[in-house]
Amino acid sequence: MGQFRGPSFLDVAKINRHYNCETNCKYKIKCVNGGYQHPRNCNVCVCPPGYGGKDCTGIETSNPAKCNGILVAGETQRKFTINIKPKYLVNGVRKCNYHITAPPGKRIVVIVDSVIGNCVQGCYEEGVELKMYDDKTVTGARFCCKLQKPQTLVSQGNTVPVMVVAGKAQAFVQLRYATVDHPQNRSPKDGNATSSGFNPLFLEKYLDDSIDSEAIRREYLIQSDNIGQEDFETLVRREFVDENSVEI
Repeated sequence: MGQFRGPSFLDVAKINRHYNCETNCKYKIKCVNGGYQHPRNCNVCVCPPGYGGKDCTGIETSNPAKCNGILVAGETQRKFTINIKPKYLVNGVRKCNYHITAPPGKRIVVIVDSVIGNCVQGCYEEGVELKMYDDKTVTGARFCCKLQKPQTLVSQGNTVPVMVVAGKAQAFVQLRYATVDHPQNRSPKDGNATSSGFNPLFLEKYLDDSIDSEAIRREYLIQSDNIGQEDFETLVRREFVDENSVEI
């Protein structure tokens, strides 16, 4: 239970359901992305990490606020760097929230090139988290240790929340991102539209056994299901033309 720093979003949601906290509200509001109605403030939703706004359609507020926004993925790789510098006179957690988005029917390939963080189990201190599943209530793939080689992930849908967290120490991440066709939107002539013989093991060369837990490894392989090897390796090697960076 929990994520070392405290109970997870799903832990708190389960406790609320157990005690029927939703009955505190005399009316219902719609919450998306796995959020639920706040039992003590019925006009707003409690949102999973990475999401915000009244109904969880927006991006979670960052600290500082300027470290926040939308990154639009395209066919050509784009590079993004976040550097939260060490700051020893700080209270609480500093957190940057971004959403990588793609057009409907597209998936997103994210290549994590470099990470500086506090290398602890669970990566609950300085590090980065990327939510690759369509279910945004679950904890995403986390990185906080020095990478021996780039780590590659493929999303299930067309939105990837990226959260970089730091206390007093430094948190740094450099990544690339681009789009790939969702297999359901391919025509049979593309060769991978309905293929069931996809071998996910071709991703092994992009994974690092020394830092990735088995859970993260399974997540990578699940995300990459039905992405053709040729398409994937083309994306991995594609040159980026756009670069953006944030430093706080």
